[in-house]
Amino acid sequence: MRRAAHRVAAAALLTVAVSAAVPAAAVAQSAPTLGIQTSPVVPGATFTLGGQSVTTGPDGRARMSPASWIELRAKMKVTSPPVQGRTRARFARWYGLPEFSHTPRRDYVVTAAFDIDYRVTMSFVDLEDDPVDHRKISSVEMKDATGVIHRFTGEQLTGPVWLWGTRVVSLQSGPFAKTIYYTVQRVIVGGANVVNQAQQRYEPPNDAAFTVRLLFYSATFVGRDAVFGFPVGSAVRLRYPDGQHSRHPFDARHEAVVGSLPRGEYDATIEGPGLPVSAPVSITRPQRLTLKIVTWLDLAVVMAAAGAFLGGLPLLRRRLRRTVAEGDVEAEDELEAEGDLEERV
Repeated sequence: MRRAAHRVAAAALLTVAVSAAVPAAAVAQSAPTLGIQTSPVVPGATFTLGGQSVTTGPDGRARMSPASWIELRAKMKVTSPPVQGRTRARFARWYGLPEFSHTPRRDYVVTAAFDIDYRVTMSFVDLEDDPVDHRKISSVEMKDATGVIHRFTGEQLTGPVWLWGTRVVSLQSGPFAKTIYYTVQRVIVGGANVVNQAQQRYEPPNDAAFTVRLLFYSATFVGRDAVFGFPVGSAVRLRYPDGQHSRHPFDARHEAVVGSLPRGEYDATIEGPGLPVSAPVSITRPQRLTLKIVTWLDLAVVMAAAGAFLGGLPLLRRRLRRTVAEGDVEAEDELEAEGDLEERV
């Protein structure tokens, strides 16, 4: 009897234990979870909340069971993944994650939006596809699709730089990862802008390297005498838009070909036997420019002509006086003749 009583008691205790365990398991299974998906897909991003951390897998997804949902959005810490190749992810914002005042009764799936930067290299060529040294570049201005201006120096662009290339926008269908494009606004070389605004476009996600074509032209400078037009001069001196100077010797034909001149406004002066005269020159295409110099011969001829003119002035004056005097005598004779005629009448 005692054994039977013990068996009954044990069975009762087992029944109570099982009945207590089943509701606990049911409660555990019904606890809501937070599903996190990244946009664009970002593997390796870590989300930490109340000591619990989860990391997104290759599909950019992760799931966690928050111990507390109160102020979850403010307490969630997001750690971006390490740089991978030429991409760098930066957390931007949440989509679909409200501020909870109590624990929800269902699972939630939210979107963590990231901005993606891309490591790019930038090079420069002229219209003949010859490379242009970065050290010649004073500054570069690029505008992205959002209207933000990005400025770099030529020295900064000797190595790779990071450009924002992907952002997440909100559409009716939900968050959407959109490519950001760039347009070249200005490239300053020698004080002049050598690109047409917004003519060249670049998308960092698509190309790791971007080549900017610059408006460089060649010009042939010819020296000529200002009066007689014969070839003359030993060199041409150019003043660039930024105030710098360069000197280019003439060849036997008194000409100098200067290549890779940045598009812009210059002052050109011929060196030679005479008075140098500066002339404004606009370099906007390949061209041949004739510059004139007032030579000593020109000055001698002008001075000789001036001397002859000045030397002849006294003779001209005397001639004019004689002519005037003769005119006065003739006028007096005519008056006397008229008077005699009146007396006779």
